[in-house]
Amino acid sequence: MAVIEDYFWSGFSQKSIVRFLHEYHGIDLSERTLRRRLSDYGLSGVHNVPTFNEVWAAINSELRGPGIIINTTTTTTTTS
Repeated sequence: MAVIEDYFWSGFSQKSIVRFLHEYHGIDLSERTLRRRLSDYGLSGVHNVPTFNEVWAAINSELRGPGIIINTTTTTTTTS
């Protein structure tokens, strides 16, 4: 069921997924049934959602990757 996978990969808790399925899709599942369905889809276990600091570090790492110019300076000349 694609909607369950979407909620799973969006990082929602199982309790939230059950609530969303009921409120927005009219689907009633227990958390136990949801766990079994997730397992059937190969989505069992807790997936790690990166923290803000992990995302920030990854962005900085990419920005400092190959081809980046680091410590450039500009010089200005003045005439007197």
